[in-house]
Amino acid sequence: MSSSLIPEGPSVPGKAEELVAEQAAKYARDKHVPELIRYYMEQVITERPEDILAFLQDKIENDPFVPPPKPDPTEMLTNFLKSLSQVDGSWPADDALSKVADMLHEGADPSHTIVEEGVWGAGSSFPILAYMLERKLYEGNASKGAADIVVKMIDSGADLSRQKGSRDWRGSGSYKTLFSLGMSLRAHVQSDATLRILKVMLEHSSSKAFKGVTRSVSSMRSDGSLSSNILHDMISRLNTPSSLEDFKLVVKRMGELDLLGARASEMISNERGDHRLFLRDSLHILLNRLSGVAAPRNKGEEEGEVVRRAKLCLEYKLERRAEILRAWQEQKKANVCAKAMRERLMVAYKKGLAAGDLQSWRARERQERRERIERKAREEEERRDRKAREREERRERILRKRREKEERKRRREETKGSGSGGESEEEWSSEEEEWSSADDERWIEDEADLDSDNEDEEIWAHSGPLSLSSFFRALSVKLAEEEEHQHFSEGFDLSPYMLMSGVTCGDLRRIAEELGQGAKDDYGGGDDDDGDWITRPIDDEELELGEEPSIEWRLDTGLTVEEPKLEEFEAKARTEVAISKVEYGILVKALSYLLDSSVDVNTLSAGLLTTKNSERNEKWAEDDDPRVDGYEPSEFKHIILEGPLSKLFRGKEKVMTELDFSGKPSMVRTEVTALDKVEVVYVRALKGLDFTVGSAHEVERYHGGFRRVDLDTSTPKDACRGKGEPGKWKHTAFKLEGGELVERAMRGEWRREMAFGMGSKGMQRVQLVMMALRRKGVTGDVGEVIISFMIAMEVWEGSRGIAEYFA
Repeated sequence: MSSSLIPEGPSVPGKAEELVAEQAAKYARDKHVPELIRYYMEQVITERPEDILAFLQDKIENDPFVPPPKPDPTEMLTNFLKSLSQVDGSWPADDALSKVADMLHEGADPSHTIVEEGVWGAGSSFPILAYMLERKLYEGNASKGAADIVVKMIDSGADLSRQKGSRDWRGSGSYKTLFSLGMSLRAHVQSDATLRILKVMLEHSSSKAFKGVTRSVSSMRSDGSLSSNILHDMISRLNTPSSLEDFKLVVKRMGELDLLGARASEMISNERGDHRLFLRDSLHILLNRLSGVAAPRNKGEEEGEVVRRAKLCLEYKLERRAEILRAWQEQKKANVCAKAMRERLMVAYKKGLAAGDLQSWRARERQERRERIERKAREEEERRDRKAREREERRERILRKRREKEERKRRREETKGSGSGGESEEEWSSEEEEWSSADDERWIEDEADLDSDNEDEEIWAHSGPLSLSSFFRALSVKLAEEEEHQHFSEGFDLSPYMLMSGVTCGDLRRIAEELGQGAKDDYGGGDDDDGDWITRPIDDEELELGEEPSIEWRLDTGLTVEEPKLEEFEAKARTEVAISKVEYGILVKALSYLLDSSVDVNTLSAGLLTTKNSERNEKWAEDDDPRVDGYEPSEFKHIILEGPLSKLFRGKEKVMTELDFSGKPSMVRTEVTALDKVEVVYVRALKGLDFTVGSAHEVERYHGGFRRVDLDTSTPKDACRGKGEPGKWKHTAFKLEGGELVERAMRGEWRREMAFGMGSKGMQRVQLVMMALRRKGVTGDVGEVIISFMIAMEVWEGSRGIAEYFA
């Protein structure tokens, strides 16, 4: 009989294996239930084959048919997916997919989430689909099989809004939806498998699935939360053409679900006043990225940008080089001083030994130690006397209470009263006696410890050796105290610990022997080994004494022998400019997709503006503890509302002039250049951008706990237009510079200079129209006006989108 017929269970060696297999096969043939045999054998915990045979025989003859319990299909699916995620390398994709399909057909829940609850509110959740969204599965040969399983589970109804994450007992933690996990996977692994997963997720997603990342913060100083959705996270990763295509798919789906206006939020309150707050929609996040991207528009501007970036790198390197050299000069100066002080210390040590200072120092030290021991003995004697008096007082008090108790007892016996109170008094008296006895025992132990300490100190004071290292340390302390004032003002650390660096016990002994004081009894050599350092060896940086930094110093700090040149950074700067141009083009295309999805171009974002606390009390500056009454932070926070122009151009101000607003200086007009972002201004003007909306911040301090100002109402927009409540808001208006080109862009008029940011299809269409106009004799500005009206009408009527020209 083949051993393959043996059900899973205890191993049965030798001849008995065949017998068990024969009986198992017979029972399975008779009952037609091989699973039952396997189930029964798994229950037998024995190594004796005869017991298994007897067990099987009994079941064959007497046991009626009882089907074994079926395993839970959801649990089986969970274990199977977990095992697949732990396999290194590929696995049979078709076989795995068929097993998953069978489990789902048997009723396994594709949305099953493993939830664990910890102590004090801690916990975690893990959807089983997350096993198949791990990055390592898609970086090898298992990517197609894993993607097939993900698609099958999503088609079977897996809920993509289920969250993976954890929280601790304080409530701090973060959670990500399955959709967000899929997007993170797609961002890190660009392949056909991950693209397929993205498309299937978008097809089956609901509004809850786009929730993205949610994080809670609860610490000793800060409390709050952060949240964002899929689109907000994607914008921060827009840097490749494939990420742009993914962005287009997500924008389309979120537009269908009316989710494009959702805002990312961060609201954290801090007891030191370092609050954090922002509310931004996807448009503001994208504009924030665009504001930091420089895009040269022609060859001359590109070369100028390359030179500018190379100069910035050169300035940083030169400044860093100067800092390293200054640090080396300071270190060298300190090393020279320290070397001179060490030499003085060694000279003082030699002179002291030659003059017999070691013996006098030893006698003086022993005398001082004797005096300390005698003083301590007197103090201990006084303590003993005090404790003896306290002990005697306690005894007197106990005896007095005992006499009072006996007197009360005698009176009760005379009056034949009840004796119920006597037991409690006897118990109380017993407690007093026990307490007194225990106290006496503790007192005796203390006395024994003190006597032992005193005996050790007396032996050490009269006959214990005082080593050369102790004498050397005493000299270093004396020298450091003498030179402390002068060198402290120069910023040098000439502590005794530093002065004794580089000296070993062997060095001290050799000097003593050279002076004829080599006998151990003469200088009390102690138990120190010759190789022991008195404090520590001299560090490498303390050896910097040459005219130039050492090779070790250069290697540690990255200091080059020659000064860097501008040419060294031009190649890197050129690469950065090329990357910046590509990034700018991708972001403009993303903006056109977003604007075509009917997103509101005049929304506001909320954040915090930081101002210095100029009136902060110096006392609180030194004692930076928010729990102290009257604590004032070093910086104040103010709520700032920003319109789309502010988010794009903030930080690029050229001229600022104060204007009176309602009788108070509460308005600032900021002039900024918009030539490098003229395409962005133009496409937003086509969608109705309000150029009167700037920014505004509250004069009142922000104390945490955002009041959830409705950013879509008229009140905050009026404040950003300079029409807010006087004294409450400070308004900033933006005036765009750039000449006629920018003025036309603000009116939604197209000019040929804007072709820099257009896509290939848009340029082809414009060129075809320009060729047709030339055939009709229409050229120059008139042709540009006609093209401008054509683009505007198509965008306004909806026949063509902005993306068809700029993407």
